[in-house]
Amino acid sequence: MPDFFTFVIESIDGVMKKLCALVCLSLIINYSGVAQEVSRRDSLVADFTYLVKLLEDSHPDPYTHFGGKVFFHEQAALLKDELGAKDYTVSEFADKVSEFLANLQDGHTYVSLPQSSVRDLKRYLPLQMRVIPDGLILSGLPDEYKELLGSRVERINDCSVDQLLKRTAAIEASENVFGSYAHLAASFSHPDINTKLFPEPQENVNLTVETADGEKRTFVLPFIGREEWLNREWAKLPEWEKIPAGNYLSYNFLDERKEVMFFKLTSVMARENFEYVLDRRWPGAYDQLKSFYDWTLKKEMPADTLAALAGVPSLSEEFYNLLSEMKRHKSKALIIDLRLNGGGWTPITLPVLYQLYGDAYLKTDMEAVTYKYVSDLYLKKQNISLERLNKMYRGSYALGDYIKVKNAVCDTCDIRSLRQRFIDQSMCSNRDVLTQQEGQPIYHPGKIYVLTDEWTFSAAFHFAFYLWKMGATVVGVPSMQAPNTYMEQTPFRLPATQLEGSISNSLQLFLPVNDRRANIFWPDIMLTYPDYQQYKFDKHAEILYLLDQMRSN
Repeated sequence: MPDFFTFVIESIDGVMKKLCALVCLSLIINYSGVAQEVSRRDSLVADFTYLVKLLEDSHPDPYTHFGGKVFFHEQAALLKDELGAKDYTVSEFADKVSEFLANLQDGHTYVSLPQSSVRDLKRYLPLQMRVIPDGLILSGLPDEYKELLGSRVERINDCSVDQLLKRTAAIEASENVFGSYAHLAASFSHPDINTKLFPEPQENVNLTVETADGEKRTFVLPFIGREEWLNREWAKLPEWEKIPAGNYLSYNFLDERKEVMFFKLTSVMARENFEYVLDRRWPGAYDQLKSFYDWTLKKEMPADTLAALAGVPSLSEEFYNLLSEMKRHKSKALIIDLRLNGGGWTPITLPVLYQLYGDAYLKTDMEAVTYKYVSDLYLKKQNISLERLNKMYRGSYALGDYIKVKNAVCDTCDIRSLRQRFIDQSMCSNRDVLTQQEGQPIYHPGKIYVLTDEWTFSAAFHFAFYLWKMGATVVGVPSMQAPNTYMEQTPFRLPATQLEGSISNSLQLFLPVNDRRANIFWPDIMLTYPDYQQYKFDKHAEILYLLDQMRSN
């Protein structure tokens, strides 16, 4: 059986498009024009044929969700015929491919438009929606409709929310219904998605909602121009000022007695993973660091690479500082906020788990199994040869084989040896701190809560799951990621259109297939609509709820 610690280091969850979808929408808003040149039909057919071959050679199972290999190829043949029968722009081609890939129900396999190819989006809907465990509520509206904030959405253009979720799943890959909720809520105001849900031309949208008072209301929102959309006066739901805004990685106490610590992480990326890819000369490593500066840190990256690395926070160092503060004040609870966290690198969270739990983490069997599919695309991503892969996994694997990895605890291993091995192979900036722990937690509070929402994805989902297995309480909205699903980002580029995307290279089974959480990871605590209403539908209602529960206990 392959080495679990090798798996920990090599099992990388690339930065996923799920949270990036929100970023992409803001990008779309800022585009001023569109490259709508029609592409040659034979070029598009060739690109799609190339993608189909990539899927068969690189994806762990491209057939099952199509209904089998025959039906996979039947759908591929139908799309090839369609591409060869009429003219399409690159944007339209990407849409067609995305609809094909949606059949996989795999959030890690997708194609996206390059920044140089943009869409002509002229009209927007002045509407924002938020996902709660039992549906959608209005979270942003023109000021004249502010009394409707918090209302539950029932119908849009005479379509029920359930009907819209099904339509959304057909154009955007969703692993469960909360993936469809996420895409619908995030993108409905943009005609790029809206026109796919409602093919007939529209000047406005009819919405039917149920207000917080139980009243049914129907109202009309017109599409408006880009400038008006950007400059419109919006009414929005409240946002508790105690929660820090801006920084992707931060922590602070939520009470004057410093009993409750709050830790915010909106991307599972830090100095550790960039050091790893740069040291191993992964393709695109420098570009990943540059993108992180641009999109997450939102500042210019130093020209010197060492200085650039030093400017990125270390997750293990920051979490050590957090636990040291909690220890100093004998804090009683820790809230870890993984909302709006689209993922990153699972391995950098493992030292954090050790800091929190010590040897108890090393002795815990997460009961998770992963099947890695060996392909040329995967080897290219890792920048290694097949021989090197076999040395890492102590096997004799060939292309097309599956590497089964289970993180079962070694019952016969000496704990000191196990601990040292973990520390030596950890993706961590302060291994000396882990060594000094000698198997003990740096500090473990009485209660640990983990906040999730529909966008908690990939490595962020892994972090939440592992914390849950260690006894933490999960609070919030279910994740769009299924525990039993495809995993990891393996990038590709289509030769003719130069469209880029990703194909999963693994299948993970985190729970028994008959477990009620196997497809939807239901949090331990989910607020009801009256709960949200009690806290005036505040963006941080879950935190306010937890604080009240702690006070009452």
